[in-house]
Amino acid sequence: MKLKNKLDEKYWKICKYVLLTAAILLVMIFIFGKLDIIGSALGHGLAWIGSILKPVVFGAVIAYLFWPIVKFYERKLPAKINSHSAAVGFTILTVVVVLAVILAIIILALTKQISSLSQGGGAALMENLTDQLQSFYDDLTSWLRSLNVSDSSISEWEASLISWLENAVNSIGSNAGNILNNIKEGASTTMFAIMFSVYFLFDASRLKQYWGNVIRKVWSQKVNTFLWQLYKDIDTAFSGYFRGQGLDALFMATVISVSFSIAGVPYGVLIGIMTGLGNLIPYVGPVFGYGLTILSGLVTGNMKAMIIGIIIVAVIQGVDGSIVNPRLLSKSIEIHPMLVLVALIAGGKIGGVVGMLVAVPTAALLKIWFERYISSLPDKKTVQTLPEQSSDQ
Repeated sequence: MKLKNKLDEKYWKICKYVLLTAAILLVMIFIFGKLDIIGSALGHGLAWIGSILKPVVFGAVIAYLFWPIVKFYERKLPAKINSHSAAVGFTILTVVVVLAVILAIIILALTKQISSLSQGGGAALMENLTDQLQSFYDDLTSWLRSLNVSDSSISEWEASLISWLENAVNSIGSNAGNILNNIKEGASTTMFAIMFSVYFLFDASRLKQYWGNVIRKVWSQKVNTFLWQLYKDIDTAFSGYFRGQGLDALFMATVISVSFSIAGVPYGVLIGIMTGLGNLIPYVGPVFGYGLTILSGLVTGNMKAMIIGIIIVAVIQGVDGSIVNPRLLSKSIEIHPMLVLVALIAGGKIGGVVGMLVAVPTAALLKIWFERYISSLPDKKTVQTLPEQSSDQ
């Protein structure tokens, strides 16, 4: 009887395993049959979560970048007042004033440039631009004919260019709704990100203490040490780079704008600001500087100002590359130019402009981890040195 009970228990256990296996197989077959639906649902869910977290993340990044300004004001303000709240207030005021000045300069420069090009209103301005483009086209075709390029080839290139422009205009028109939605979404994200950044700046110490306690309670000391080391590595790679690049961009925008305004280069302030923004990405600033200077000279027909502008950009880029940029980025990790180019290509392929912005500090972070790993490895080979020969021999 006991043997029968044991056999029954054994067979019952086998039946449970068989039923459980069959149930798992049925669930897997159902999942594989609905992968497209499940994947779509997961994608929508992640997109929904991302739309909520996006302004929070951007707000944290903004607060992180402006934190040194807050600490600067804290050191300068007297101890009698609430230095942190006052420092945050002065930081916000400083940022607002700087942005307002930049916007006013752009508007003033554009208004002045448009009025200087033509006093006859919009129609005369368009006629001026059309004449300049026609003159540029005539000169270009004459130059191509001097190189023995046939008229048929020129006509084919012209037809290809017109077709490309038509496709571009049609594409912009068909995507106008998406563009407007993206602009509206971007404005909303920016507004909420600014609000979150203000809260992060005001409550930084309390948030750090709160989440520090949470991490210590939830994870072990080994994990806490790892997270703290990870934070220091990210801070080393990203903070110095972004703040240094930001100051370098401000330097380039200011110096080029002032120099171009003195030299009378058309759209000088706008070119200076665009060059400064381009300097946030390595090797893009010079492209903006030279390209926009040449474009402004061709459009306005002021070849003398264009040549002067190119010389100014070359001198300022030389000073920036040899003196200003190395000093501003002296606290960040040094990266070989080839690694910078590889990082920019990979960042552009993965994330476009945003990927290129974070490519260099990401490469710096990977370099920190790689060098730390190499230094932790024991030496595999012992380098043998030859005995020194005596001076008597």
